[in-house]
Amino acid sequence: MERIVFFGAEPESLAGRLVRACSRLSGVRAEVTLRFPLAIVSLHPDRGGRTAVRSAARALCSGFEKNLVSTDGIDPAGTVIAALARRGLTLATAESCTGGLVSHMLTSVPGASSVLRLGVVAYANEAKTGVLGVRPVTLERHGAVSRPTALAMLAGALSAGSCDCAVATTGIAGPSGGTRTKPLGLVFVGAAVPGARRVVRRRFEGRSREGFLALASTEALMLLLALIGESGRQS
Repeated sequence: MERIVFFGAEPESLAGRLVRACSRLSGVRAEVTLRFPLAIVSLHPDRGGRTAVRSAARALCSGFEKNLVSTDGIDPAGTVIAALARRGLTLATAESCTGGLVSHMLTSVPGASSVLRLGVVAYANEAKTGVLGVRPVTLERHGAVSRPTALAMLAGALSAGSCDCAVATTGIAGPSGGTRTKPLGLVFVGAAVPGARRVVRRRFEGRSREGFLALASTEALMLLLALIGESGRQS
């Protein structure tokens, strides 16, 4: 059996598309499980044997490449830990809206201590400035939930942890606090690796607070994985 893990901003929709894709596979038995916010495909040998399983796995990984987490059943946190450990890189987290969930996901993985050096929950603006070194003028001009603040949180995490890599999250989990320009479910997640830093804007609309936290935390890990992959291809 092979277990392939996928992630998308709309996990339910992703699972539905995977079900349809699996229905077109031949020679295998395929099961799709939604383990929010992940969609997991289990491939079992049928009349096509192991050859059909490998062929089906390649087809799914190619068709859903942007959503792929791992081909060995490992979740995003475990995949991050393994990828950083292989490269001898260290990591720090700077979280606001996710309240430490990213760090919790990482420390749930055996061997995380070889990679994770620092986890900061900077929920208040005073913590962002005092602990992470976010400039007050950045918060005044752009607000806590913004691309410049997320970038500054990344820089602060890298410095405070003396690390190679970092992730950052800042957003509005709800169920209150949104505005017209910064609605509920808005989040900026950032990641940094040697030679590259990136912040993306996402909105997880209509989600419960718990759903938002799970999606935002996983999105941060997926962004880090993407940067690790890009840096590996360039080296």
